[in-house]
Amino acid sequence: MNYVNLKSQDVGKLQLNEQLTLRSTGLGSGMLGLPGDFTPPSRFVRSAFFSSFIVPVDTSKDAIYQLFHTLNNFDIPKGVAQETYKGQPMYDITQWTSANDLKNRRFYFKTYDDQSIRMVDLAKFDKNAKDIKVISMAGETSIRDVSEQAKQYSPQ
Repeated sequence: MNYVNLKSQDVGKLQLNEQLTLRSTGLGSGMLGLPGDFTPPSRFVRSAFFSSFIVPVDTSKDAIYQLFHTLNNFDIPKGVAQETYKGQPMYDITQWTSANDLKNRRFYFKTYDDQSIRMVDLAKFDKNAKDIKVISMAGETSIRDVSEQAKQYSPQ
């Protein structure tokens, strides 16, 4: 029971003596002790914590957004988990992340190179078809320049 102290609410202040009060440095202090490494056991503990405390949502669309925000916490960026193989660095990365909406028969995914969420609507396919269809997961996230949208700020 290494994680019995974890909670979604912040830790309150700690009064040590008349002169010294300790306060958390920001929101999230209830998660102190949550493992942060990328080993499978630590990722499992974090996923159990997140799935226990995320706020339920009303729509499938919001559920998919909520799920991908949660899953972002487990992405492995290139370089943080590596080993050497035959003298060369080998990197572990999260190649893709996926989610299913079973009620609406939709499959969602994003990849390492394309962080936009893409969807395959399985209801649009013949479930009795004998042929195999494939969809490329290749892509690259576009970056939009929104500089031209900047407007003068005037406090009210």
